[in-house]
Amino acid sequence: MMTGFAKVFWGLMLVFLDIRMNQFDILPDLLGYILVYAGLSGLSGLHEHFRKAKAFCIPLLIISIFELLSFRLRFEITVDTAVTPVSFVVILMTIAFSLLDLFMIYHLCKGIGCLAKQAGAYPLEEKARQRWTYYLWIAIVMTLFPFLAFTGAINVLILIFIPFFVASLIVFLLILLLVREADRMLPPAVQTE
Repeated sequence: MMTGFAKVFWGLMLVFLDIRMNQFDILPDLLGYILVYAGLSGLSGLHEHFRKAKAFCIPLLIISIFELLSFRLRFEITVDTAVTPVSFVVILMTIAFSLLDLFMIYHLCKGIGCLAKQAGAYPLEEKARQRWTYYLWIAIVMTLFPFLAFTGAINVLILIFIPFFVASLIVFLLILLLVREADRMLPPAVQTE
């Protein structure tokens, strides 16, 4: 049986991986968010932050249902950067999704930090704090990119986007490694359902 942290790890991994065949997502985010939710449910009795993370996971799960039904919300940068009602709604939805994701990851990292502190695993507590900070900054920068598209400097935007995209991949992997480390370092009695 998987621990709560293991479920969160594999769920986030499924959300991270986006493998498509003929525009069909083989590993839909819905499965990932179901696993994250199940993992957070198992951890929610251990600390309030996991319960809060679970609450933010619910709307992400619902959004992923719409995504699975092909009501995909996409932001496409085109040569015509005029703001239309549709692009404005897409930007608002992207911001809402980003905020929900931020709050979920914040409470996940904070919960890991609190459990690590209780267990005397102070390096893990510090990692949780640092990784949350990295995630926050990269999320802020990546959220601003759609707004920069309206400046018309697409070539510059692409050059700036590439290193930040790579940084965002690294930060996401660091979050995954944090969850994996919490699963390995924290006593099994602390994380059972």
